[in-house]
Amino acid sequence: FRILHKFNLCIMIGIYKITNKITGKCYIGQSGRLHGRMSNHKNILNNLKSKQFNDELYIDMREYGIENFNFEIFHFLIDFSLLIVS
Repeated sequence: FRILHKFNLCIMIGIYKITNKITGKCYIGQSGRLHGRMSNHKNILNNLKSKQFNDELYIDMREYGIENFNFEIFHFLIDFSLLIVS
């Protein structure tokens, strides 16, 4: 996955779940770029300028620590249409 994403050969599209290991609360999301979306969640965590900074998910991540959250991918598709064949 990392190699494919790094070289932009394809895009992983899918549904994911973020679970707080301490409280059991979870967030279900979807994205057209799963790897980028997971990184985006981590970036929002400490970005005071983000509109989502005060969303419950990010408040909990700051309170409990990101290490107490599981990131799971439920379902994904790989879009090879961006693959350039020479």
